[in-house]
Amino acid sequence: MTGNNWIRYTRRTLMEMWMGIGIFGLVGVLVISFLPMEKLPAILAYLLGVLISIGSVTHIAYITELTMDMHSVGQAQKYTITRYLVRMVIYAAVIIAAYYTSYLNIPALVIGLFGTKAGAYLQPLMHRFLEWRHEKVSIKNERGE
Repeated sequence: MTGNNWIRYTRRTLMEMWMGIGIFGLVGVLVISFLPMEKLPAILAYLLGVLISIGSVTHIAYITELTMDMHSVGQAQKYTITRYLVRMVIYAAVIIAAYYTSYLNIPALVIGLFGTKAGAYLQPLMHRFLEWRHEKVSIKNERGE
């Protein structure tokens, strides 16, 4: 699985989750901009969390693609668990590094890391939106507009 082939099964779902995380990121930045706190450290930390969430979802999709091609269930389970642990170690390392660099707002960073959850919850909504958009464009094309 190299090049663009690694995203055979999860392409659409991954794009929908990216959209959900993007909406979560925009809403969060808007909320932070109205809160009575230092804006720059909070927004930077939040956006870092959102970017890590996007990377995490992409990594999950990649691991899913790899394990779907494995012939051994046990091997696929071990591979999935070890990659999950790698993601959790990265999360912990980023939070610890943010703690020791006093320039990032740690609560904002942790809330930004919840972008993965937000993307998962918003994925069905994004799916319906894209279906509606595709249907609307198809109707326009049939009419010749």
